Amino acid sequence: KGCSLQDLDPASTVAKIGKLAESLRGQGFELVGMDEAVARLAETSPKARFLALAAECSALAALPALPEMLDGQSLPMALYVSPGLISGQADPWREIVRAAVISGKRIRIETEQGAIVLDTAGKGARKRAHQALIAWLSNDVAELSIRDAVRRLAMECGVDIGVLRRKLVPGWDAIRTLAAHPMVTLGALPMRNLRLRRLGEAAAHSEVSDSLAAIALETGMTPRHFSLAAGDGNFAALGLPLGLQSVLTDRPGMLHAGEDPSSLPRMSVSLGDLDPARLRTRLTGIGDAWRGRFRKA
Repeated sequence: KGCSLQDLDPASTVAKIGKLAESLRGQGFELVGMDEAVARLAETSPKARFLALAAECSALAALPALPEMLDGQSLPMALYVSPGLISGQADPWREIVRAAVISGKRIRIETEQGAIVLDTAGKGARKRAHQALIAWLSNDVAELSIRDAVRRLAMECGVDIGVLRRKLVPGWDAIRTLAAHPMVTLGALPMRNLRLRRLGEAAAHSEVSDSLAAIALETGMTPRHFSLAAGDGNFAALGLPLGLQSVLTDRPGMLHAGEDPSSLPRMSVSLGDLDPARLRTRLTGIGDAWRGRFRKA
């Protein structure tokens, strides 16, 4: 997490994941799979400090060197998949927004306060425009209307969604190949990668059950672990339905003994910034604790 999928270079990305694993082990962490992580949370005194790596972008399944690296480093990894993204029921909308901003065209959006025109000329302007678009889509546009809004944005900015999809989203064959790897635990994202807290309870549970059913149909494996979509916070109403062992939230933080497996925190790491000193600071949990406090404020 934390870097654009459009920036993923297969060889360098796999190397960076390997570098991340080496750095974490060098700091005394044992890297375990999600099944083992959940089991250890039930222990009163876990054997050692541990981490579970989770990849939320299914684009990683298209990296041909990934299985070899997982074997070479004995590196467990959870891969969370959104079936609708793969089948075309959903779009990688955050990446489409980024491509629209990079196009350099002025962007007009309608808000409750009226029309706003976003300038995208220059690095600073693009950053501000990107932040404004994400905020607009996350707060002002209904969750089920985001796809249409983003598609209109793409058309106005000359972004070819088909080209982006082919570059970023693998097919089920790639998912099946990686899911069958002994170091990989297959997990599920919402069916259409929607933020469940913005849906009604029945619709939210359908996003979960439909996702699990679709993944089982395509791979022959029923995921035991679920991840909320980026920006979904901590959807406590979800609980642990349908035989799931864990739910990964968007809440920043570190794992602790006795942690509720239906509301696990995460620490997002950018593959573009693996500075050992910064990573050591992040692993103290101080930064995420402050971010969590500000989110509640």
